[in-house]
Amino acid sequence: MDWNILFYDFGYVAVAFACIYFTGWMIYDKLATKSYSLSHAIFEEQNMAAGLEIACFLAMEILIAVSAMSGEEALQKTAGGELTFNYALDLEAVGVTILFSNIVFFAFRYIASRWIQSRFEGEIDQQGDAVQFNNEIFVQHNLAASLFSVSFMLIMYFMILQEDFLGIQLYKTEAYINMSAVLGLGLLNYVFYSIFFMKKGHTTLRELFIDNNSGVGMSLVGFMFGGLYLQSKLIGQFELKEHFFATVPETYYYLIVMIVFLLVARKSFTVFIEVFAKRNFKKDFLDTDNPVVGLLDMTFMIGVAYLLGTMLA
Repeated sequence: MDWNILFYDFGYVAVAFACIYFTGWMIYDKLATKSYSLSHAIFEEQNMAAGLEIACFLAMEILIAVSAMSGEEALQKTAGGELTFNYALDLEAVGVTILFSNIVFFAFRYIASRWIQSRFEGEIDQQGDAVQFNNEIFVQHNLAASLFSVSFMLIMYFMILQEDFLGIQLYKTEAYINMSAVLGLGLLNYVFYSIFFMKKGHTTLRELFIDNNSGVGMSLVGFMFGGLYLQSKLIGQFELKEHFFATVPETYYYLIVMIVFLLVARKSFTVFIEVFAKRNFKKDFLDTDNPVVGLLDMTFMIGVAYLLGTMLA
């Protein structure tokens, strides 16, 4: 065992956990949810909605840290023109990646909370409260609201996978462009979901924040993951200096075909349930708010996305 390598690796872990705590957990606890006690929600109320958002947030933080730690090494030219490994720059890359991911997440969370509050201004939900993001999670224990938060955590995660903030991979400009493409598809996914998954008289936001339909929340997470995962697999095949808006037309054709296939496969799945289980899928999904139906929907779409992704390996 090489103790120097071991201490080097512990340095990455220490920086990652310090950044997760000071730029993630502290902001989440002291600013994003400052009117609520996280420890009270978790240990006294046993609030699964709060626990789900917190657990997914920490999981995303760790996944992003692992991605940053396993990326390309930071190299620097010496006076003699040789490229040498720069440990300090490598640690900085890990810290900057986690910091930026937290800025993105909390920006998304703040914008979403303001948008939802304005969208339902003057309305009350099933519990008789005005619709507010933190209230839904920490007072009403609304799992659907937590799952909505998870949906834009996924956008954040797939955006950060494209980063090269310090230019270590000679990919900095292309990285920002690809991150904007991921954000664009993520926002489009919300539109697609409302069009293809909702029926007349139902909207995604009303299901999540008025009806507290956790099944719709899980289904949304599955569809969001599917679309963004397939896009990331395509971006992963780009050559140097290539980005999402400067690539071969086949990239767009592949993405469109695969998302259409995902939607068709999901429709076939619902028909299968209706035929063999003799159930009305949309009634179970949207009228009776059956969370198990949403869980199956999410699992199916994630599975299909992974299967399609193997075609792009």
